[in-house]
Amino acid sequence: MNPPQPGSSEDGWDWLGVVASGVGAPRDEVRFADLNGDGRDDHLAINDDGAATAWTNNGQVREG
Repeated sequence: MNPPQPGSSEDGWDWLGVVASGVGAPRDEVRFADLNGDGRDDHLAINDDGAATAWTNNGQVREG
């Protein structure tokens, strides 16, 4: 469970905008998991053959 942080919404989640636009993966092939143990979910696209492409979450938000 994600406890609320000071200044955050009650459920502990904040809207940060679009995540990884243009990766070309439909939503049924997208997964989130902490791959590197830093406590942040990373973005994965799982192909039909089981291969995965991953983008690690470094905690930074890009504007624009």
